[in-house]
Amino acid sequence: MSIHRIFLLTGRPRTGKTTVIKNLFDELGSELCGGFYTEEITSSNDRIGFRCMSIDGESV
Repeated sequence: MSIHRIFLLTGRPRTGKTTVIKNLFDELGSELCGGFYTEEITSSNDRIGFRCMSIDGESV
């Protein structure tokens, strides 16, 4: 029997959510993780959008 767990990490902007997710992916490996995270797209320190990054490195 396989048990799947789903986690959603939320919080205020610039509190380290993406850093936590990246560190978890690095520690656990892609065999145990699936999904995506977002990175800010900035210009002159202004947020202009987001990039969706999958665990396997593809971006949208």
